[in-house]
Amino acid sequence: IMRGFCQGRYRDHSMYALQAEYRVKIWKFIGMVAFAGVSNVADKIGNLSIDNTKYSLGLGLRFCVVPKEKTNIRLDYGFGKGTSGMYITAKEAF
Repeated sequence: IMRGFCQGRYRDHSMYALQAEYRVKIWKFIGMVAFAGVSNVADKIGNLSIDNTKYSLGLGLRFCVVPKEKTNIRLDYGFGKGTSGMYITAKEAF
């Protein structure tokens, strides 16, 4: 969910997350995206708070390989406090 953090780095029984992306076409089959997210985990819903909220930000490129089905190859780079990651995938994040 949070690009820039290793999957499974923060795990518990309850979670909240909010993510957004802004996508723009640059040229023919190439697009760009900016994304941001906030999230936190806790042992139970009552213990979720905004005090330890994690954030991630990033940029990415999109290469449309099947225009009819809007299938993209994604190249994203995300980062948060003390962490970062690069992602190459063949589907949209959401």
